[in-house]
Amino acid sequence: MELRFWEGRKEWAQLTVFVRNLARTFWIMVDDKDDSSIIIEKVTVINLLVAFAYATKHYIRSEYSYEEEDLRDLIAYLPRTFTPTSISPLCDQESKIKLIRENTRGNLEIAAKKGPAAPPPPPTTESARKRRSSVPYVAQVDPIPTNIPIEITYFIQSYIKSIKDRNLVDNPTCRILDTALGNLVNCLTGFERIRRTPIPMSYSVHLHHVTWVVILIVPVTWIKDVGWGTIPATAVAAFCLLGILEIGREIENPFGYDFNDLNLDDFCQIIHKECVTIVAQRFPNPKDWLFCETNRPIIANAKSAVELAKMDNTQILDMLNAEKNYIYSEKHASHGEHKVKFNNELPV
Repeated sequence: MELRFWEGRKEWAQLTVFVRNLARTFWIMVDDKDDSSIIIEKVTVINLLVAFAYATKHYIRSEYSYEEEDLRDLIAYLPRTFTPTSISPLCDQESKIKLIRENTRGNLEIAAKKGPAAPPPPPTTESARKRRSSVPYVAQVDPIPTNIPIEITYFIQSYIKSIKDRNLVDNPTCRILDTALGNLVNCLTGFERIRRTPIPMSYSVHLHHVTWVVILIVPVTWIKDVGWGTIPATAVAAFCLLGILEIGREIENPFGYDFNDLNLDDFCQIIHKECVTIVAQRFPNPKDWLFCETNRPIIANAKSAVELAKMDNTQILDMLNAEKNYIYSEKHASHGEHKVKFNNELPV
């Protein structure tokens, strides 16, 4: 059971890695050609990566609503396909869908008798802001079980195909994006495996029985040697055994809201903050930061990258060789050996 907890943490760490790799590659490697529409595309698809993390968190908690507070604004524009989930039995999903469809049909018939409703106001940024600030969040009651994370991957995959068709990325980068997206799906499937593999009932019942048998037998075996001390000794033994049993029950599902469960809310917020930080800055041309006065690539030499670029290859190689000796002397000086001063011996 402890293994399930660590497996869940490991899978979430992998998910974080792949979201970071995808966000960085989309933002830097996709050529936007200073076109604002392509920049908006990249920001949108990185938002979908954030939405994937939030959707996965809710999905493995059996929360299937598209209207979750931290998710709805990130996917409000996407069509809803209600993809079947691998967490709950398919027969339960189909019965829910049938019931919801019947209720929807009945509501439509009532609305038809009342006549057409007034058209809603056009959506604007200001109205959306007021809606988010004034309307309390109310999650959908008993939503249809649906795999929202896998739906999000369809749209990310379609964007990868789009930028490939428009030659905005080269083939190796496209393969990197495909691989990272496939790994996201692997993480999602790993979460489903942990979530849908309960502790076998026979094992759980047997563990309970053995625990109580031990607790009841201990006083009988200790009473002659310990006397009245059997009572506190039995209490301590019962506390230890029942505590281990309860800990195993709590970590059986590490994705819930218990105190000992994984802090998925914080993990998702960290991913969201990282992605927002990525898109909040335009990365400069490498020449702007590689060849600047403050860059001194050869540590043992005070010359800047601009000055070094004006020298020939032989001088640079001599400096690098002296740099090697300088680093070697620094290492031995930290162990109390004589430190050789190479700063004055470097070629100029």
